[in-house]
Amino acid sequence: MSSGIRHVLFLVRAYNDLDIQLPLIKEFSADPRFKVTVVFHACDGFIASPDSHEAVKYISRHYRVNFQLVTELSGAPAWLRIASRLERFFNACRMNRTGNIPVLSFILKVCDVGLRKLMQPALQRDAAWLFQVSKNWNPAILFTDEILFQPGRSPVIDTVVPALVGRGAAVYAILTGHRVYTAVNPTGQEAENNYRPSPAKRYFVPSEHNKKIYRVLFPQENITVGGNLRMDREWIEFLHTKILPAPPALPHKPIKIALMLSKLNYGVGVEAMKETIRQLGNMPGVVLAIKPHTRGMKFDFMKNKEIGSAVIADKIPSASLIEWADIVLMTGSSIVFHAMLKGKVAGFLQYCQDLETIFDDGKSAVCFKSLDELTSYAFLAVKNGVLARSAADKSALDAFIKHEIHGEIESGRIAGHYKAVVLKDLGLDD
Repeated sequence: MSSGIRHVLFLVRAYNDLDIQLPLIKEFSADPRFKVTVVFHACDGFIASPDSHEAVKYISRHYRVNFQLVTELSGAPAWLRIASRLERFFNACRMNRTGNIPVLSFILKVCDVGLRKLMQPALQRDAAWLFQVSKNWNPAILFTDEILFQPGRSPVIDTVVPALVGRGAAVYAILTGHRVYTAVNPTGQEAENNYRPSPAKRYFVPSEHNKKIYRVLFPQENITVGGNLRMDREWIEFLHTKILPAPPALPHKPIKIALMLSKLNYGVGVEAMKETIRQLGNMPGVVLAIKPHTRGMKFDFMKNKEIGSAVIADKIPSASLIEWADIVLMTGSSIVFHAMLKGKVAGFLQYCQDLETIFDDGKSAVCFKSLDELTSYAFLAVKNGVLARSAADKSALDAFIKHEIHGEIESGRIAGHYKAVVLKDLGLDD
């Protein structure tokens, strides 16, 4: 590597992988030896926008990070750059108050979806314009996620990354999310089965449990346990003190419950989940906020009249909901780790989950084996003003956090650990 400032490039495809990688983006950008760029690229014919994440503006402004869309860079066809900017505009309008006006909402949706369809052919095939866009990229370090091992899903990964490796880029992959199911393939139809060995120096995963799974799925990769980046202790504190907007405008009742939905094909018992929402949504003294999964899930499996006074909190950041809530319920979402680190009660709806998970033993979360158990728990919480904790003692929860969430990193400084490992690999640790 040449001396001087080194370029670090993060290739991001969606909100979720950016959510995971932001602590590391901040970690590198705080070091004057590195210049950080984050480029959103297309995957499966879809391209997300940096505007979708609540932390982007703050990190961009305070940490000199350049967030870009590959479709808006010099070298992309002019029509594609124009369509991309228009699509971002219409999508932003859909997300703000304008999108709540019925007639405008329909018009904005038509424009947004129409532009996405117009751009899709250019986002789905190998395209010469990508080489034009990336011809001046010369990163010393390149971060991406498991899409690196899945050919045919992203032309940027398939065509541009090999070129960057040829120029000397050191590639690292970081798992998006955190496997909490014991099954290797919980949906039975994951693209991970389409495996291609990669040039990555390491594939970072959060825990030994995840390492066992990905040894099966990606057998030739150098899989390294490093903890869950998104659950870096310093990042969690930073997020709540520096970035999050004001507390969400949600009702206040004696007990506030946030329900973090997983995608329904991940072993969720739909009818049991519907009845849970009905009962909590109509329970006196309880306010229920429902958060659809952030990977494009829509709350469309129930009608609004069925959910009582419950609130669909699809536009509220998960971290804000956790700050607001007294108890965070889930069937298999790793966002519940955030609740644990914030000292909130985590509740596992075991009776709504057909798959075996790491929460089944009740050592990390309050394990509800039936809807009656949950409603009785909520009723007593309203009556007494106190939420019962997990049957496991604090030392068991601390051990779970250290092992499963922080990958045995004592300090919980996961981003710093990732960076140190990378710099040691490249002979830059000093």
